[in-house]
Amino acid sequence: MILYAEDDADDRFIFEDAFSSYKDEIEIVLFPDGLELIKYLTRENQVQPALIVLDINMPQLDGKDTLRILRDLSRYSTTPVVLLTTSNWPVDSYFARLFNAGFITKCMDQTQMQRVAEELLAYCGIKPQIEKPEFILTVKGR
Repeated sequence: MILYAEDDADDRFIFEDAFSSYKDEIEIVLFPDGLELIKYLTRENQVQPALIVLDINMPQLDGKDTLRILRDLSRYSTTPVVLLTTSNWPVDSYFARLFNAGFITKCMDQTQMQRVAEELLAYCGIKPQIEKPEFILTVKGR
């Protein structure tokens, strides 16, 4: 199970769509902000997610504060977390490393998001289903 907290509905759609070919292998659960994700995780009998993905800039509870809370909760202190954000500030990348989290700069082009999805699947121990096109090279004039 991958949990994704993101306030932008379009970004949530693109994220979920990038994982559509893996729907039999992994469940994606979406949240509009970090507060809703924390509420979900602190209910009794929740399943341990394989990965938590957080946007940094969200209302209610942003990704950084959500990550701090997660690391303080013993059950989620070592759960893999990735900050997926439009930020390319070195301070944000440093923050992620400080809290033992991955950091990926958001690229909401569908093709690029598919590559990000494959990278995130590696955190879950799932091998991407890469379809390699067959190329036929024809050399003329020789």
